[in-house]
Amino acid sequence: SPSTCTILKLICLKQWYQRRVRGGNHTCNLTCHSGPCPPCPTDVTSTTTCPCGKTRLDKLQTIARTSCLDPVPTCKKICRKVLECGSEAGHVCQSVCHEGPCPSCEDKSVVSCRCEITTQSIACSEIPPEGVRCGKICYKKKSCGRHRCTVECCQEDNHVCMYPCGKTLSCNEHKCEDLCHKGHCMPCLDSNFNEVYCTCGATRLEPPIPCGTPPPKCDLPCSREHSCPHPTDHTCHYDPTCPPCVELVNKLCMGGHKVRYNVPCHLTDISCGEPCKRPLPCDMHLCERPCHKDACDTSKCEKPCKIKRELCEHTCAAKCHPGTECPKTVCFARMTVTCPCQRRKVTILCFKGATFSPSDSKKFMTKLRSANLIIVHADLAEYMKTGSVPCKEACFVEERNRKLAEGLGLVNVAVDNIVAPNYSDFLKEQARSNKSFVVEIEEQFEVVIMKYKRRNETSDSLNKVSCIYHDFKPMNKDKRRLIHELAEHYKITTQSFDPEPQRNVQIRVDYQSLVPGVKLSQYMLVKRSFVGSSKPVPKPVSGGSRSTAGEPPQLRSLVLEDPKKVADSWEEMCDEE
Repeated sequence: SPSTCTILKLICLKQWYQRRVRGGNHTCNLTCHSGPCPPCPTDVTSTTTCPCGKTRLDKLQTIARTSCLDPVPTCKKICRKVLECGSEAGHVCQSVCHEGPCPSCEDKSVVSCRCEITTQSIACSEIPPEGVRCGKICYKKKSCGRHRCTVECCQEDNHVCMYPCGKTLSCNEHKCEDLCHKGHCMPCLDSNFNEVYCTCGATRLEPPIPCGTPPPKCDLPCSREHSCPHPTDHTCHYDPTCPPCVELVNKLCMGGHKVRYNVPCHLTDISCGEPCKRPLPCDMHLCERPCHKDACDTSKCEKPCKIKRELCEHTCAAKCHPGTECPKTVCFARMTVTCPCQRRKVTILCFKGATFSPSDSKKFMTKLRSANLIIVHADLAEYMKTGSVPCKEACFVEERNRKLAEGLGLVNVAVDNIVAPNYSDFLKEQARSNKSFVVEIEEQFEVVIMKYKRRNETSDSLNKVSCIYHDFKPMNKDKRRLIHELAEHYKITTQSFDPEPQRNVQIRVDYQSLVPGVKLSQYMLVKRSFVGSSKPVPKPVSGGSRSTAGEPPQLRSLVLEDPKKVADSWEEMCDEE
């Protein structure tokens, strides 16, 4: 119909007809329209000028036109009809007067792209019907606020998103079928028209049930079968598995070592943490993995062999070799050897099974250095010969000190510290003339030192003290000097305060303070016993580092060439006393 054709913009195909000739020769080129078509443009009666319209036909026509099919005479003038390029400059046809449509415009025009962001100069004939595109992607957000426009040179003002939404609705079962949009989706409109029951079937919901409605809540105890006999403490639920049983029970560990108490019932593989101790395939070693459930390691055992060697008490230490004899190799196990008096201790390699000779000592020393052991050649030679290391000078000194401690009646004192201090002549003279005062000062020193040690031994780290002070009463110059000099042997710090005659001494005891091995009073007691003895004083041993002829042997310096002789002399003297 004409209305439909007008809407669809179809071309009218009705034939034009002439007034004189009833039959039509041309078709109407207008858009489909209602009513009769206009006259034919080339009709004889309506065409009075040349195609460009500048010259009348009666001035050009030599032969009269009788039909619309006869050509229309043309003039020699320029056509100058406005071209269809639509340029704002108004381009006109530059061809000579002609029939039919004008040729394409060859001029250039400055045109804007569709999005009107850029402009460019282009030939009118090359302008596409849909307009010039700049090639720039739009990237504007669409109506949904999620997606962006990806069209080149977009000319739309409202970017409607045409993607489907696809979001999961509140029912968690269906998807939104609307176009992509902002905000929340509409609620699901599906409904269930069947009854919905809980797991045990005691509670139900009546239809219609909107989509997304949760199953009914049931407060009855769970009626499913459980793997343990303990009573259930949870209600009816929709989970595929029941919650684990947390009842506390006693269970045997995976390795069968011990029973673990207060273990939740649902735990099955309980480890006690102790070594597995199952026999390995070698029948010599035990599995050392923590208590486990799976099988022990069945691969080849590479633990050290535990069979004892024939020449020493150490093990073979080679890689486990079940069914075969231990290889005859040199033992390189670390061991501690002592001197005959058990005082010296040296860490050395066993070396049992090796043949030692002076020419091979370098090889043995190299092996010791590779094991981070530093040993002198004399100790190595003595060990390879006798199995022990030789005694040193300190061994004889310790023996001499032990006998000295017995002679002086010292108890619970380390014998290696019993060395007579080098008391000054002033202290010796004071000890002879004022023995009671010397003993009093010594006792006071010991009391303060023991007080400091007991306080720090019984206190925690926050309450420990760094030092203790003690003030003596005012005294004369000689007594103060005695305290100052005697305190040096106790490693006690002293200081005097106040003017005469109230000048007094303050002592400071700290972690370095200690009681000497031989106190001044003991020193003078032993010396007097020797001075008054009828037995001649043994002569000093030659070769000492300093002269000790004026003192008894038990008070001489420990740095002597042969301390054993001094110790023997002191032992004989103590026996007679």
